[in-house]
Amino acid sequence: MTEQCAQRARSRGQGLAEFALILPIVLFTIFVMIELARVLHAWIAVENGARFGVRYAVTGEYDDHYCTTLYGGPCDAQDERDGARLPSIRDAANSGAVGLLKDPTASVGTPGFFKVTICSTKPGLTYYPADSNTSTPADCLPMEDGGGPGDRVIVTVDFDHPLIAPILSSTWPQLHLTAKREGIVEQFRVARVVGLPSTMTIPTLTATVSSVTT
Repeated sequence: MTEQCAQRARSRGQGLAEFALILPIVLFTIFVMIELARVLHAWIAVENGARFGVRYAVTGEYDDHYCTTLYGGPCDAQDERDGARLPSIRDAANSGAVGLLKDPTASVGTPGFFKVTICSTKPGLTYYPADSNTSTPADCLPMEDGGGPGDRVIVTVDFDHPLIAPILSSTWPQLHLTAKREGIVEQFRVARVVGLPSTMTIPTLTATVSSVTT
């Protein structure tokens, strides 16, 4: 009876030792799977943010609220309307990039950093694409611009996704995700006139004389 108890104790101890050895591997695998799912979700959200932003940018529309906020009244001048377009495009990009752990106070290269860059092909503007290797976001110098009718507009979304997996997060705290979308701005400042011919062709009626035989 004593020998059987000893065998059970040794078997129980062996099981605990094997469990202690395999538990870190199992937990690490689970955390890696969770992290991959989080990265996939963040990547889709960043892609959607850029897509939503450029779709709004090409329309030339803007939120009237920003006219009051920025200029104290309606946007009467074209420069004011162009200025109101920029935050409106950012709002559209933010609405597409939902579910991200954004940190408004985060600086470049830190977890939670989020930026929407708007640039166009107007002369004098230079677009600098994002660099994922150095976590450098995109930029437009000397200033951002939503473009005019017929211009190409570029909307870029950069996000430093915070990693939470143990061991991995201590050496690699964030992953830089970026997405860029381009589009041609519509002719929103030009009236659409349908060409009509100068004169309308009206058919002429000709009388036909029929002979009657008696």
